[in-house]
Amino acid sequence: MITNHRMSLALWIALSVLACAPPAAELTDEDRSAIATMGDRYLQALVDDDATALASLFVEDGIRLVNEGAVTHGRAAIQAIGRLAPTGNPDGDFISSQTDNLTIGGQGDLAYSWMDYDLVTVPSEGAEAATHLGRFLTVMRKQPDGSWLFVAVMFNRRPYP
Repeated sequence: MITNHRMSLALWIALSVLACAPPAAELTDEDRSAIATMGDRYLQALVDDDATALASLFVEDGIRLVNEGAVTHGRAAIQAIGRLAPTGNPDGDFISSQTDNLTIGGQGDLAYSWMDYDLVTVPSEGAEAATHLGRFLTVMRKQPDGSWLFVAVMFNRRPYP
């Protein structure tokens, strides 16, 4: 009987401690600012055709999902993509990008964002530039040094207005 009372007391204390734990901190203005730049940095890596820079934006086991394409899992696999906009790609080489309608949320060391993007490509030399509209959905984790890295990035094209 005493053992049951002790177990009950121990359980009550454990639950009380958990119930009193402070909620995860809200994102600071500094966090929101750092998170806001991540989409632009991602798109700039595409424009610069820099798989190393792109991979550096992800946690070690990050995930990248592109349109109907395969899932790329892990920073090394993302870097191994190599050329991000191959010359033979019908979408062509990326030449500029822009983001809009940024939404950020989260608590503690986890955050999400979604935004619209426009990527301008040139399919081949002398051809007319084409604009591709899409949306990003990202999940990020705050690192011990205070920086933010992508855990997952998913994007797809959106209809033209």
